[in-house]
Amino acid sequence: MGVSKNQKELRSKLQKLAHKYQVCAQKIIGAEEEGSKLLMLGDFDKSEYGEYVKVEKNAALSEEKRFIARINSVLLALGPEEANILYYEYFFPLGSKWWMNYTSSPAFYRNKRLAVRHFWSLYESEDNF
Repeated sequence: MGVSKNQKELRSKLQKLAHKYQVCAQKIIGAEEEGSKLLMLGDFDKSEYGEYVKVEKNAALSEEKRFIARINSVLLALGPEEANILYYEYFFPLGSKWWMNYTSSPAFYRNKRLAVRHFWSLYESEDNF
């Protein structure tokens, strides 16, 4: 059973979105060293990232901050396993096979496929974000 064309398209779109996320993050903070600390969501501490987690309806909020806030809101709305998969596969990649100490190959790829679909369903839901 191969990967469907639709699934490949969703992953490709997510890679492009993640690249834009990284560019916006660097633009906002201006320093690479601070970026990884400021935007790390691995511990899912919503209070520490309040400025970026909440999507504020504030005209003063830059386009980049609104974009980062929307992505972070979607990642935080996912379950921790789904968010970690997407975060470390797309937004801040750890390298190939980073997940091998945590799960089996079939489980990882199944969960990754589901996480990508869930991400897009939340991202495209304008009511929530």
